[in-house]
Amino acid sequence: MVASLSWMDDSLTSDEWHIVTILRDIASEDLNLAKAAITLPWLADSVTWYETQMLAGLGQIAFQDLNLANMVVTLPWVRDGVTSDDEAPILLFLSDIVSVDLQLVNEILAPAWVQGHWDRHLYSNLLISIGSIASQGTDALSQLTTQPWFADGLNEKEAVLVVTLAGVYGESSLYQDLLKAHHTQTMTVSLPLAGDVNIWVIQPDPFPPDEDLLTIIENTARIMEGFLEVPFPTTDIILLVANQSYGVGGLHAGSHMRLVRRDSYDGQEVEVEYIPHETAHYYFSANSTGPRWLTEGAAEYFQAYVNDLKGVKDLKDHRIEVSRETNSVCIDGYDEFENIRHYVYVSDYKGGCHYDMGENLLHGLFETMGDEAMRAALRDLILLELVKDAELDEHEVENRIYLTLLEHTPPEKRDKFRNLYLSLHGGPYQDPEADRADDHGDEASTASDIQVRDVVEGALDYMWDFDYFRFQAEEGPAYWINVTHDTLRSSSISVYGRDGQTEQRWMLRERGSNGPRMLWETQNSGEHYFAVQNFGGKTGQYTFTITPLVSTQDDHGDTPATATDIPVNGIVNGTIDHSGDVDVFRFHVMDGRSYGVVFTLETLEEGSLRLYSRESFYPLYLRGITRLDLTNSWWGAAASGDHYYVVAGYDGKKGAYSLVTSGGDQ
Repeated sequence: MVASLSWMDDSLTSDEWHIVTILRDIASEDLNLAKAAITLPWLADSVTWYETQMLAGLGQIAFQDLNLANMVVTLPWVRDGVTSDDEAPILLFLSDIVSVDLQLVNEILAPAWVQGHWDRHLYSNLLISIGSIASQGTDALSQLTTQPWFADGLNEKEAVLVVTLAGVYGESSLYQDLLKAHHTQTMTVSLPLAGDVNIWVIQPDPFPPDEDLLTIIENTARIMEGFLEVPFPTTDIILLVANQSYGVGGLHAGSHMRLVRRDSYDGQEVEVEYIPHETAHYYFSANSTGPRWLTEGAAEYFQAYVNDLKGVKDLKDHRIEVSRETNSVCIDGYDEFENIRHYVYVSDYKGGCHYDMGENLLHGLFETMGDEAMRAALRDLILLELVKDAELDEHEVENRIYLTLLEHTPPEKRDKFRNLYLSLHGGPYQDPEADRADDHGDEASTASDIQVRDVVEGALDYMWDFDYFRFQAEEGPAYWINVTHDTLRSSSISVYGRDGQTEQRWMLRERGSNGPRMLWETQNSGEHYFAVQNFGGKTGQYTFTITPLVSTQDDHGDTPATATDIPVNGIVNGTIDHSGDVDVFRFHVMDGRSYGVVFTLETLEEGSLRLYSRESFYPLYLRGITRLDLTNSWWGAAASGDHYYVVAGYDGKKGAYSLVTSGGDQ
């Protein structure tokens, strides 16, 4: 029976292989159940990642209760296939309920338990939500199932409540308060493409008078459906509103949205913000539409687009603000990200630059490609369903996005499109120049061997060229890593752990003729890796040295272990006494508070000031390389603990300087 499936005729994809192994495991439990699973209509033609998730859930249920599994495989909504990504994990979540309460599963699968005819989206989200609550343990599930309104079966309104409850268990008192009391507003609207859609708004407190969130959601859904010409992806749009006092944030959970009603400065409740943004995530889901710069950037774009149509704020004015914010914070800020691809590589989406950088790119693409071409491209990206856990890896997903956009770009605009995409995004991952001759290897396995104190020459020969070097480091001394740009104008440097992997990556970036420099203290003796990297900038030559710091007579210590303790607010004087000297100052900060520093050159002609955190002496990129005094630079502490300022002379310069430190107030 397995061999007769049409997709067995050629080589197996990973999803198809997964299906075969699941069928094998089910057959080992119950051969007849395996035969019933093989005859599921949606297994006959091809296999998707969604379908592997559904079958895996059936297998998990079979391992716990064969009778239940044999009943589940006959259910109409199991046999007619997986029609959306929110249905894929239904059976996996049901298996979580089985492990906690088998009787409950039999009850909620009984037709009489569901009161009325529901859309399958709501039904699937309900089952997933109960399973999610069950995965938290018996206490979480019993708190739900002992509610009188739950025990006698669910109507549509109660099912919507359960969907929202699944996302707030364990978050302050919101779960408990919603169980006890909740207020609901609902309306059904007819959208041109999706047809009838139910809109729900739930919150633990009474709604303010004269507030109409339902209409805001309806208008957003209509605008987006008309813009994209794609039916709205769900027939139940659900919004949970939580007051600011609960301490929870806004999000889109796939099955529903959650937003915060924030208090204004005068204590009055204000309108719930970001409804268009979260509504857009029904189309641009992080689970299926692509990387976060696209899904969040698109949600930000549609927030601005809806606000423009409703007269809240002009789209052109907003675009100018986004461009300025992107440049000031993400490109010219402390991190100096070259483009989206550089940001993702360095931070793995930590911080918020994917919102601004993604939206800024989309604004540019609309202007470059034209409105109709860009709408068609976004439409195709939604329909492609770029599932991260499927056959496509991160690079392939990025390339699909690039090629989809390029395909819809009019031929006469493609050169302009390529230049814009290369500049703001960083370009497709499969760089056609990546195979050209290179002076140093592009990864740890092909690194060039060097010695500490060597003067090493190299060149970043093409865009996205990485030059890797392997060297021996000793635990104890700090190392001064100094890159000089010759014809190169921009580079990033990284230090990697002994295995060459990125979990110990420390990034530092610099533009200009001097090049980046880093004070680095290893935690282990042995083999380490260093890389000079091009993240989309110009090509050119460089030199660098890795030099251990040597203790000499000095006014301030050269390492974290010998650092001079300074107050948060005060004046510190110092002198760079010799070539290679650095002065390290330690001070204690509190999470969430702001701190400032003024770096003044006295007799020191040229110097640098760097900020490092307490965690393994990690660089935090406070800009400080200067020939002039550094004006007051403010930064916010992300964690409490010891931090460090490091002062150094540049190009062997010596002389006096001063630091004025301030801040720390709540």
